[in-house]
Amino acid sequence: MRNSILDFKNPVTPLKLFLFVVALFVLTASNCNPPPPPPPNFEVNIDTISNPTPNLNDIYTITWSYSPAERLEDQWVELQSLTFDGQLSKRFLGCPPQEFRPPNLAEPTDCAPDIQQGDCPPNTTTFTNQCRFFVGLFTGQVIFSITGKDSLTGQFKRQSVTLRIANSHFRTGSIETSNQGYPAVPTAKSLDFMKYFAIYNDNRDNVSIEDLNVQPFSSIFDAEKPFWASSTSVEEDERFGFILGRNFPILDPGFIETAAGQRYFGQRTHAAAVVYAGTIELSGNAETKELKTDDGTAVVTVVTQLPVTVTFQGTTTSTFTQSVVFIQIDLADNLLNFTPAVEAMTPSNVKLGNQAQGLVMPTFGGEINPGVVPIIEAGQVTLIRAAVNGVGSTTGQIPSAGVAFQITQANGDLLLPASAVIQNIDWLNVPAFVDSNLELLLGQN
Repeated sequence: MRNSILDFKNPVTPLKLFLFVVALFVLTASNCNPPPPPPPNFEVNIDTISNPTPNLNDIYTITWSYSPAERLEDQWVELQSLTFDGQLSKRFLGCPPQEFRPPNLAEPTDCAPDIQQGDCPPNTTTFTNQCRFFVGLFTGQVIFSITGKDSLTGQFKRQSVTLRIANSHFRTGSIETSNQGYPAVPTAKSLDFMKYFAIYNDNRDNVSIEDLNVQPFSSIFDAEKPFWASSTSVEEDERFGFILGRNFPILDPGFIETAAGQRYFGQRTHAAAVVYAGTIELSGNAETKELKTDDGTAVVTVVTQLPVTVTFQGTTTSTFTQSVVFIQIDLADNLLNFTPAVEAMTPSNVKLGNQAQGLVMPTFGGEINPGVVPIIEAGQVTLIRAAVNGVGSTTGQIPSAGVAFQITQANGDLLLPASAVIQNIDWLNVPAFVDSNLELLLGQN
């Protein structure tokens, strides 16, 4: 026992005994009092949605919860949609901090975060921290978001879900870009657009979209440019000369030279219809969840976001990142001398863009070089015209389309060109409006 503390040939000194006692105490304390576990993450959870695909003017209800519930310090609801000209439209219930609100939004008056009891809207005009449901009127596709603030960390967290029109969609498969961020769109994933419509010409001798020639649209959409948007400059620091137009698009010479376009040479100068699809792309963790509904359950995509810090002109704020991405399909008619109620149409151009960035990349008409071959794979497209003063529809499918644009980055680097391939463009029952009767379209959110 030469190594034992009780070895009589090596008597224990006071120092050895002290060190032994200290070590024994530390070992015992560590076994009996382990460090406390870290607190759980603060979670926001959308729990139920009465109907994720309601009909227009239906009432819908959404409920949510927090975990741990006692850590909620403040909350607000945000509803986001797109206007006709692709701008974000926002509505709030509650009082988000100023950095999360548009700069022109007046100080909200419907919040009362310190009140812990009472009714919630629509039974009252006050939105308290006790509210766990929202009742809304469905006037068009909309993103519903609930944001909560964690009292422990001071961190905000948001969860969002999109309500969509039933039996109608505009979707794409993956978008593959040659230069990441040009345009600024999600890549390698499918997109499900939240606002879409078609406009068709009822007078081939007039290439202007008639109802856009009056205010306020005549000041938003340029009379000399093709609908909807185009880039007129290669310079990123000029926002690529982004401009909105109110004419039906020209059938580009590049399209006329293709096998599908040759028959339009000398017959048509402009497209006969356009299909526009825009969406608010949220940056965050998207997951597919099964939520309870009035009719059982439904599988929906829920996006969870944390705010990011942004510095602009010396001011640092927090924001939830998002952008407006859009696709436009130009359609040429079937060259018949009469206007059938149901018409097969030919895609004459595909345009992919990011509105905040200002970059619009077309298949035909962009600044391209021989390294990029502009092509639209043949697809099936039909247009059903409206009955008198009604709303028609269009359904279509394009397996693949390439788009490109020569650009100069803000740092002066030249890309020759930036390009992208859009896979599996597919739309179903997209509402179609005659250009001389856009009242129903312009009245939508």
